[in-house]
Amino acid sequence: VYPINVSKKGNVLHTVNANKVNYLRINFVVSGSKAATPCLKKYFIQIIDFEGNVFGDKLAAKFGNSILFYSAAPTEINFVDKNVEVEQFIPGTGLRKGTYFVNVYDEDLLVSKASFTLL
Repeated sequence: VYPINVSKKGNVLHTVNANKVNYLRINFVVSGSKAATPCLKKYFIQIIDFEGNVFGDKLAAKFGNSILFYSAAPTEINFVDKNVEVEQFIPGTGLRKGTYFVNVYDEDLLVSKASFTLL
């Protein structure tokens, strides 16, 4: 997770200053498997602020009896026998000082988590 500031000229600066962040760059790798059947997979990114609120678009997906609230449109990848690098930019205006938690879900299964702190 990289809090960044993208200037009007397109320059990208990593920052931890809450008032300068205008995007969150989320990167993760989906490990391929020769034993797995190729398929289309959906990954959901959930950003939770220090008050327990979901940050971003606050979308919802239903899986059986449970509902997952997430922060931006899901990322779809073709799962094959090779590693796939995933990168998503989420608008980050309105972030405040504090620690944020980022969860990545493969459908309704938590597969990765990270955190970052803004000053």
